[in-house]
Amino acid sequence: MTPPYRLVATDLDGTLLRSDGSLPAGTVEVLRHLRGRGVETVFVTARHPSAVLALDVPRSAVDLAIVCAGAAWYELPTGRFLHEQPLGPSVCAHLVHELRAAVPGVRFGWNTSEVPGDVVVEPGYFPAGTPAGWRTAATGSMDRPVLKLFARAPRGGERDFAAVADGLLLGRARIVHSTVGFVDLTRPDVSKVSALRALCSERGVSAAEVLAFGDAGADLEMLRWAGHGVAVANAEPEVRAVADAVAGDCDDEGVAAYVSACFHLEGLV
Repeated sequence: MTPPYRLVATDLDGTLLRSDGSLPAGTVEVLRHLRGRGVETVFVTARHPSAVLALDVPRSAVDLAIVCAGAAWYELPTGRFLHEQPLGPSVCAHLVHELRAAVPGVRFGWNTSEVPGDVVVEPGYFPAGTPAGWRTAATGSMDRPVLKLFARAPRGGERDFAAVADGLLLGRARIVHSTVGFVDLTRPDVSKVSALRALCSERGVSAAEVLAFGDAGADLEMLRWAGHGVAVANAEPEVRAVADAVAGDCDDEGVAAYVSACFHLEGLV
């Protein structure tokens, strides 16, 4: 029996990728075979476009990614943004000013729609130096729409940083991801699931025709919305609890193995 799915939506880090950030060759082959059967795979990730392009995924396997936690759709082969929902420069300027006043020493970075060079951080964001391929600029140069704004707390101010940031947003932005001392902000109407829902609507794909994979809180609503939501074995407990099924660990190519079994693809992983 042919599976009812026309689109596979998958998170990257902690889900499709191994814990070291690599994309196994066997997984690529599975995605390529899916494409050959007319099933599209879409990456749904908090990564910015350059970090997705760095995976060097063949266009015969995947050609579209929902990036920056849902803020944009990015066409990998052409480098075109098909859809964007950015924060405006004035909103970013106010958020930067207010968060800096509340947490002195905070440092900011942001994602733009200029690829390459789509990651910018202000001086001091990385004490050991800015990574290769990332740009450095003052926040005052943030004069274009921003896909994602991110902030790093100073040493000693990490503990309550997310709560402080959340209290300042007042509906102008939302925290799409946070760890101790770090927050990522997007427009309040941006999320992985809203972007995926809009993309599927444009393509005439129903929720019931979507097979989705994830591992973290940002993936929860996407898994709930999809016709079949699958957590990987290494997913957070609350994600596994709401998923329709649990696949293998990301280090064991759990997504590829699940897809292979679902679509009867033999001997690829």
